[in-house]
Amino acid sequence: MKLKKLLSILLISASLMTVSTSAFADNGSTNIEIVPQVVGVGDTRATATDLLNGSDYNLFLESSTDEDWFRWTNNTGAPKLIYSLAYNKGSENVIVQGAIVQYRPNSEAGMIFANPSGKNNPSWPSAFDLLYIPEGATVFFRVKASEFVKLESYRYQFFVVDIHN
Repeated sequence: MKLKKLLSILLISASLMTVSTSAFADNGSTNIEIVPQVVGVGDTRATATDLLNGSDYNLFLESSTDEDWFRWTNNTGAPKLIYSLAYNKGSENVIVQGAIVQYRPNSEAGMIFANPSGKNNPSWPSAFDLLYIPEGATVFFRVKASEFVKLESYRYQFFVVDIHN
């Protein structure tokens, strides 16, 4: 009986060792490729990602035609000021934001644009600072590359602040 248990343990151990793969990378590999983890989320205004105060995302633009859309509706009972920031985390792409404020279902402002992010300067975001959003309005933000060179990540942040009289 002990021999059967010992043999079973040895067989199980041996089978585990043959199925497992190496945990070490191949030293001969020199190419590094960044692969986006999420594809197709918020790529249109209709599928915009809903924002909460303090939202902080790390995302990718896949190509020169890719866009990411975000949405926030002011249902707080009072007008608010918002910050919307898009930082290029790489060095080669230039990110730019656009915003549309929808006051009612059939009434909205045209697209307004923020300054582009700094090339080779990840601390210079494309930013909307203190954008006024009345109660009941919805704001849509579009993030895209005005200069797309390669697949790089960007950071998107969103904050809501009260208006003080």
